[in-house]
Amino acid sequence: MDNKRKYERVDLSTKVRYAIINEGDAKNISQGGICVVTIEALEKGKDMTIIFTLPNSKEEHLKVFGKVKWSKEIAPHVCESGIEFWDVDDKVKRTIQDYINKYFKK
Repeated sequence: MDNKRKYERVDLSTKVRYAIINEGDAKNISQGGICVVTIEALEKGKDMTIIFTLPNSKEEHLKVFGKVKWSKEIAPHVCESGIEFWDVDDKVKRTIQDYINKYFKK
């Protein structure tokens, strides 16, 4: 039988981490976390990566790691969840703080 694969393969036995990409809307943000609105509740205690942009920011995509602290349904298919940041790059921290500072200067 001919192998029709473009590249050769070798056996591998190792753990793999994967994520299913979902989207929601940010409701509010602080240096310590973000509140997101989704169509389903997020699992409390779940670690996650969050990628977002801030309005009028020079940074296109900010990436933070966090943990879901709470999640509640506020209407059918509308849930709010609080995600506490636990690993934030210093540059991202400054970008978030600059955004918050500009908000209060309005």
